[in-house]
Amino acid sequence: MKKALLLLLAGVLVACTGCAHTAAKEPKACKVEVYSNGGELLKTIDDQETIELLTPTEDWADTEAPQPEPAAQYGLVVWQEKTLLAGEDPEGKREYEVILNLTLYRDSPLVKAVISPQAVKNMRLSEEMLTAYYTLPDETLSALRQAVG
Repeated sequence: MKKALLLLLAGVLVACTGCAHTAAKEPKACKVEVYSNGGELLKTIDDQETIELLTPTEDWADTEAPQPEPAAQYGLVVWQEKTLLAGEDPEGKREYEVILNLTLYRDSPLVKAVISPQAVKNMRLSEEMLTAYYTLPDETLSALRQAVG
């Protein structure tokens, strides 16, 4: 329960402060790198609609870590522009930081989500606390596989 609450909070924070547009701020740029099971970069996605598929929602069913873990098919690395700090040029080029790693499994609706420790500012949490497994709804899984495949 505690872990689910932490991941829900982190997911909400990432969604709200990340790639979402607010009235007060310009949206931060995001991109997703898609890797094969062997670690080869297959493509980079910067389409906002596709990136939103990667944000856990109430439709994602929280589940226990599978034993044994199924064979991975894709690794996804979600990058977000770093926050503009005081004194920095808003028009200047900004660096990106990893905020989330996802693993899609072959022939499985299961997804492993690992929130990057750099995305959780001012706190040190173990990887175990930052890791969750979800079962995705069929339509979300299908759209996601189509976007990355």
